[in-house]
Amino acid sequence: RVRDGVQVNSTEIRITELFVGNYNEEELSFGTIPATVTISRRVAGDVTGDGKVNGIDLIRLRKYLAGDDVEINFTNADVNGDGKISGLDLIRLRKYLAGDDVTLD
Repeated sequence: RVRDGVQVNSTEIRITELFVGNYNEEELSFGTIPATVTISRRVAGDVTGDGKVNGIDLIRLRKYLAGDDVEINFTNADVNGDGKISGLDLIRLRKYLAGDDVTLD
């Protein structure tokens, strides 16, 4: 998760040394690890990727689950946070849009 106010972009990071201990309390050292970190804003439930969560997202998710050839934002479509896109996400999104006391993860 990213704090509010953080710029949305990509940046390269480099960890020059990483020290880790094992179960026997022995210190292990690793070398340089290059990586790129992309910071983006996730809007849970915004299946279409237009920045809003509304009935269009529900329709798009229903089409995707029915096997229609539609584009979805997979990260945003996983509204229950279980790592899968399924009917459970559709139910949660429907409850959210109906005003039920549920959160979108």
